[in-house]
Amino acid sequence: MASSSSPPPPQRTYDDALSRLAHLQSNRTIVNLFGNDDSQHKPGPKKDLNSLAIPEMLSWLARAGYTPSSLAATGLKCVHVAGTKGKGSVSALVSSIISQYPSTSGPTVGTYTSPHVLSVRERIQLDCVPISREKFAKYFFEVWDRLSQAAREAKDPVSCDDEYEGPGTKPFYFRFLTILAFHVFRGV
Repeated sequence: MASSSSPPPPQRTYDDALSRLAHLQSNRTIVNLFGNDDSQHKPGPKKDLNSLAIPEMLSWLARAGYTPSSLAATGLKCVHVAGTKGKGSVSALVSSIISQYPSTSGPTVGTYTSPHVLSVRERIQLDCVPISREKFAKYFFEVWDRLSQAAREAKDPVSCDDEYEGPGTKPFYFRFLTILAFHVFRGV
């Protein structure tokens, strides 16, 4: 009897998540797109390119199953640290202080920073500890699958069904990781 030639199930390991993440458009590519915008050098009012990113991010959040109000409804509270220098240090200090007041319901403090030094898991921390490889893979594929399904349901124009699973139906690297961080913080 001949065996079925169905394809093997997709892998769901940490290394598989890193491989897929590596195929998403990098931050450098996006920054270069903004830097080469000739309209920024024309006379008249300048376009605020960052403000154009907000509707796009809201759209990606919706595809992942979230809205700003759904994130707020779960009690997710955020401290946003911005600036040119010292964001990582300030974030580590604030996270350390807040985590001194533990909760009986699980991790108290979720920290999302960028960039990472050695491992992408450094970007998403729970109580000052990077998430485990297993949790990263679990949550990564939950978000990946939500975005793939949203593309299928929207019937985004792709040439074959396999492309719904690919990077073309996902936000670029930084935005994907931001959505992933929200997802992790909601899931703990």
